[in-house]
Amino acid sequence: MKLLSGLIAGAVLVFIAYSFLQGGFSLTGSSVADNPCSALKGTAEDQCYFDAKKCSKMSDSPVRESCIAELAKAKNDLAICSLITDKKTQGFCVEEIAVQKNDASLCNTIADPYWADNCNLQIGTKNNEAQYCHFIINDGQQKECFKEIALATNNVQLCAELDEEERGSCIYTIAIHTKDIALCGELGHPVNRDACRLKVAKASNNKALCSAIKLRDIRRTCEEYFVGRVS
Repeated sequence: MKLLSGLIAGAVLVFIAYSFLQGGFSLTGSSVADNPCSALKGTAEDQCYFDAKKCSKMSDSPVRESCIAELAKAKNDLAICSLITDKKTQGFCVEEIAVQKNDASLCNTIADPYWADNCNLQIGTKNNEAQYCHFIINDGQQKECFKEIALATNNVQLCAELDEEERGSCIYTIAIHTKDIALCGELGHPVNRDACRLKVAKASNNKALCSAIKLRDIRRTCEEYFVGRVS
């Protein structure tokens, strides 16, 4: 009887070993094929779970919370962001949902200053609404907001919100885009004003605009450009 029991037990062990090799069963009772991440270790395992959005299985807390943020973004679910404890990561999470939902009111709920500002920046530039730029505290992000909207909408008035150098570049670009030679007169340096007029004349394919250029050398360059051209 003992011999028979031993033979049965041995057969069971052989069957389990064979099944493990053939079917990929793990020692935890789950299949390696079903859970390939379990075969990895350390950061590789965490990255595998991150890619699969199986955040609860990750061992590294900061990476796990980044995974939760990405999961919230994928599901477009603000409630998932509340599972994050780190304020900066949670701020990123809410910002991503706010942009996806195009809901500016969510920006006001973000505790982290950077992501609160970035939220208003993204909503403002997404909708070309400069009003959201005024809610941005960080000077650099605020100016970026005004500049992007100014160039996207050819709104030269928003150029006034920029520093002097950026303001000139903003006006210069809009003058060329809109072929409005009058805007060139708002530039501070005479060379910049005439360089702007030259660009507008070329963009407009209008030789008559060369006469607006004050500096002789630049005016000559403009006139030579149109030699043999039909304007």
